[in-house]
Amino acid sequence: MDDDQLALVIVASNEDNYRIVLGNFALAADKQKLVNYLDKLNSMDEEDVKAYYLEILNNGLISTKGGAGLGFITMRMKSKSQLRYTFGEVNDTLMFFTIGTDLDRKAI
Repeated sequence: MDDDQLALVIVASNEDNYRIVLGNFALAADKQKLVNYLDKLNSMDEEDVKAYYLEILNNGLISTKGGAGLGFITMRMKSKSQLRYTFGEVNDTLMFFTIGTDLDRKAI
């Protein structure tokens, strides 16, 4: 792959919810790290997610890409729903990663 960023965004809705699904390529070597992190977020209740968000924000932990890693936490916190994710093998080094959640239409 070159420097181009390929990504997928799907927004669907019904009477009650918006469903947001995001997807992009990731390194296959990062799969277990992602699974562990997302499972940790999914195991938290709303108060734990908020506290974790503030902890990350206040500690100022910045990744090598320049972010504090708040994207998944924000998705989990704002949606108040579990994060659903999948991995599709592309080759030995790449996978296609999707993550999605539902947002209550009435809460927006």
